[in-house]
Amino acid sequence: MSLGHRFCQCFETHNLVVQKPTLSFEWGWNLLQSIRRGDELRLAHCDICSIAYVYDQLQLPRGDCPACLTLRALHPKKAPPRRAAMG
Repeated sequence: MSLGHRFCQCFETHNLVVQKPTLSFEWGWNLLQSIRRGDELRLAHCDICSIAYVYDQLQLPRGDCPACLTLRALHPKKAPPRRAAMG
């Protein structure tokens, strides 16, 4: 199956799962291409919460996982410890 066809399937699934999607098809395609090039954006995996997320590899220092930051803001007592996750 071609990359374009797989992306279309993923985009359709995203629109079904997310209640009010804000990511357009074009922005999603450009995001995918940027991640594939690996020159600016990359995927990281958080060792604390196991989520995968996109980060700007030119940003120094790299911040904490966005999901861990959200959990810490919503539930300060139950949140995971503050620590930058490595990709």
